[in-house]
Amino acid sequence: MTTTSTIKDTDYNTLVTSFMTDPWLDQTDGQDYITVLARVAIDGHNTQDTDPATLTRMAALIDSHLSYRDTIILSAADPTADKTVLERMAFHPHRQDTVDHLWTVLHGLQEGTQKLDQTRARRVLDLLAAMAGQVEGGPSLYGATAYIQWLMGQDRQAEQTATKAINLDPNCTLATLVTHALERHIHLAQA
Repeated sequence: MTTTSTIKDTDYNTLVTSFMTDPWLDQTDGQDYITVLARVAIDGHNTQDTDPATLTRMAALIDSHLSYRDTIILSAADPTADKTVLERMAFHPHRQDTVDHLWTVLHGLQEGTQKLDQTRARRVLDLLAAMAGQVEGGPSLYGATAYIQWLMGQDRQAEQTATKAINLDPNCTLATLVTHALERHIHLAQA
């Protein structure tokens, strides 16, 4: 099913709040989030096969919990991340092995010891764009998008998307990080 309408801001904000306050919703929808993310990022399924309600709920998870934001970034940045790794990032973000894994991947990209899978990252950006097509708002959603665009060397798009995130929330640290990296001409080393 395809739709061009977006959810009203008040409805979306209520959904984000419900994810922040109801752990049962978070876990239930979190499993769906991981399943869809793995199908798209890992298995290469088409984003258009995901229904609008699921996309909206996925966006709300990103905007309600940093662990879901970081999970979608990891899905784009780590070509070896499987569904188990994504689940660990989403549901156990503070475990030492989770933190170490994310640091190793992002540090490896920066230092050039790991190469970004452009195809996989593009699939994740397509999924984020589909989410953004369902909702207006979401600084974490736009921050994650800007970060992945920056990883891919899409500087102009990253700057525009980061600005959108900062306009929604001046305290969106990920978007600020992207703008500072762009201002200082910091880019990934090529592996």
